[in-house]
Amino acid sequence: MLRATACLAALFLPFCARAEDPARLAGDFVALARSLGELGGGGRALAQRQQDAILLYEDFLLSHPDSVYSAKVRWSLFAAYVAVERGDKAAQVLDDLQDGFLQDLLRVAFARQRLGEANTAAGILESLEKVDDPVTRTRVAQYMLMVGGDTRKYLAVLQSVIDRPGDDEARARALLVKAELFRDGPERVPLLEELVKKFPRARAGQEGARKLAAARLAAGAPAPAFAVTTADGNALSGASLRGKAQVIFFWSTWSYPSWWRLDELKAAVEAQGPDAVAVVAVACEELIERPKEFFAREKLPWLLVAEGKEWHNTLALLYDVNSLPYYVLIDRKGKIVVPGTTKLEVLLEALPRAAAE
Repeated sequence: MLRATACLAALFLPFCARAEDPARLAGDFVALARSLGELGGGGRALAQRQQDAILLYEDFLLSHPDSVYSAKVRWSLFAAYVAVERGDKAAQVLDDLQDGFLQDLLRVAFARQRLGEANTAAGILESLEKVDDPVTRTRVAQYMLMVGGDTRKYLAVLQSVIDRPGDDEARARALLVKAELFRDGPERVPLLEELVKKFPRARAGQEGARKLAAARLAAGAPAPAFAVTTADGNALSGASLRGKAQVIFFWSTWSYPSWWRLDELKAAVEAQGPDAVAVVAVACEELIERPKEFFAREKLPWLLVAEGKEWHNTLALLYDVNSLPYYVLIDRKGKIVVPGTTKLEVLLEALPRAAAE
C-alpha cells in the first residue's frame, strides 16, 4: 500500500517541521561564532584550525539541521572541507544545500496551493519536472506522491532515476524514497533489500540497511541490544531491564497525540503490579530540558531518555521511528511482543501477556 501522507518524518520533505526554540537556536549560533573566533591566531596551522571548525559546524548542524542559520553554516562547512582538500565531504555538503533549496521551493508550491493559487503552484512544479537532475526529479516525485499526485506517473519518475546509470547516490536515494512510500506494505522489505544489495556504499544504502534491520524485527524475536543514558545521567541498557516487561514509548512535548492518553498508559502499567513493567520514554525532540520539566510536572515515574536529537536519537534510529506516538513492547525474557505500533490499543491488549511471560 502506497503511503501518501504529508507528514512522514522518515522521508526527506519535512512539511510538518516545527519552529525551533528561538532562544536556544540564537544562543547556539552565538556560541558557534564565539568558538570559531577562539580558533584564530596563536600560530596554529590553518589546516588544524579548519579541522576544528569542521567539528564545530557539524555539531551545530546536528542540533539544528533545518534552522534559519543552517544554509549559512553549511556554506562555511563546504569552504572548510575544500580548504582541507576533502572533496568528497564538500560534495556531500553541496548535496545537502541543493536538497535544502529544493525543499524550500517545494514548500513555496505547497503554500501556494494552500492559499488557493493552484496555477502558480502548478507552474513551479511543472518547471521542476523539466529539470534533468536526478535529485530534483526524486524530490518532486516524492512530494507529488505524498500529496496525492498521479501514482503511476511519479513512481515511474522514481524508477527512471533508479535505472539511470551514473550517480549511485541519487539512484540509491530514489530507491529509498520509493521504499519509504510503501512503508506500511509488503513491498517495503524487498525494496530495502534491493537498495542494500545494489548500493551498499551510498549514504542512502547505509540508511537503508538500518531501516531494513528495523523492518525485519518481528514478534518472538530477541529485542535488539541498546545502551543509552537517561535524562538524570544514569546508564541504561536493554539487558539491565531483563526480568521486566519493557514498554519503549516514543513521544515529544510538541506532539499532543503522544501524551494526551498518558493516564491510560499509566493505569495499564500499574495494573500489571509493582516492578512488572519498565517504561522507557524516549523524547523525540531537540530540546532536553522541556521533556524533563514535563516529566516533573506530570510526576511520571518512568525512565526518560532525552538526547536532544529528535528523530536521530539512539532508540528512534534502532526502531526506525517516524511518527508519534510509537510503542514497542518487549516481554520479561527480552523477546519482542509488539515490534512497533502507533496504536495504544494494540499495546494495551498485549501488555498483560508480556508482563506475565
